[in-house]
Amino acid sequence: MKCVLCAMLLVFVSAAAFPQKPPEELGQGVFYSAAGDIAIGVDATIVDMRLKSPYIMFMAYVVAGHDKSYTVKRNDVVMVYKGQEYQMTPIKEVEEKYRQIREDIGLQRRFNKELLLFSKMQEYSFPYENEFFPGPGQNQPLAVNSGQVTGLVGFKTKLYFKNPGLAKGDELIIKIRDEHNLQTMGQVKVVIQ
Repeated sequence: MKCVLCAMLLVFVSAAAFPQKPPEELGQGVFYSAAGDIAIGVDATIVDMRLKSPYIMFMAYVVAGHDKSYTVKRNDVVMVYKGQEYQMTPIKEVEEKYRQIREDIGLQRRFNKELLLFSKMQEYSFPYENEFFPGPGQNQPLAVNSGQVTGLVGFKTKLYFKNPGLAKGDELIIKIRDEHNLQTMGQVKVVIQ
């Protein structure tokens, strides 16, 4: 009996000392979660506007804890929809088959929803020097296969997936893992509006 009580006390103390923060809907298609080792903010505004598009774009903001450092590879970013994991679409495929990249970038800049996320991530900086899906043209970030999140420096990038048939009200999860330890991850629930 004492063992059971000790185990219950240990679980209670662990939960109190390391509380899991539930994902938050910040409004206007923006979602945030710091429940895992990697905190993620996602702007789904473009997805909400282009539900019939063959490719969907999320803007993601990824950060680690103050004393942590993680490497996020493009293959370690997935979308979970109706129990199935979807890998990000290869950059070459998006560039060749999707003709709305410039429009997506323009809309993203015009709506500027990142201000909603900065209420949660205000102490982090997001240098925009490289990303998974840079846009066409000059003065764009470099295309990379991995992004670093270290201390107070985060990683900002577009995420493109093939549209699995999303509809308003659907829920999905964006899941990101560390390259060196797949148990180190973060995820955020997104509701299509």
